[in-house]
Order: sequence, then structure tokens, then C-alpha cells
Amino acid sequence: MAKKRSKKPAASRMVVRPTEAPMMVTRPAEPLSVDSPAPEHADIARLAFTRFAARGYIHGFQMEDWLAAEAELSAH
Repeated sequence: MAKKRSKKPAASRMVVRPTEAPMMVTRPAEPLSVDSPAPEHADIARLAFTRFAARGYIHGFQMEDWLAAEAELSAH
């Protein structure tokens, strides 16, 4: 009679993700003045990425990051 082997379940990997993104304090966007030039695309992208990195690389806030970066650069 053949001996039956018991199969042990493979160890599963647990992925732990934060349930909420940390809150970022932003100031309200200031209106663009007609005299000031629009910020460069690369500058907005760089600042938006730094906001993404500061949040801990949590996805889903790209529009907020982009608009906040654009507003910040336009205010200067």
C-alpha cells in the first residue's frame, strides 16, 4: 500500500498597504495673472513627483499633485 503524502499549503505572501494616505496641507490656488508666464511642463512634473514621493509613493493622487504643483509654480 502506497503512503499518502499530505500537501502543505504554500506560504502566502501578505501585502500590507496603508488604509489611508497621509494628509497633505495645501494652500488654495491663487488665480493666474495675465502678465505671468505659464510654468514649464517639466517644472510642474518635477514638483508633482516630489509631492508623490513625499506621500510615500502612494498612487491615485496624480491630478491633485499636478494641480497643486502648477498652482505653486504659477504663484511665484
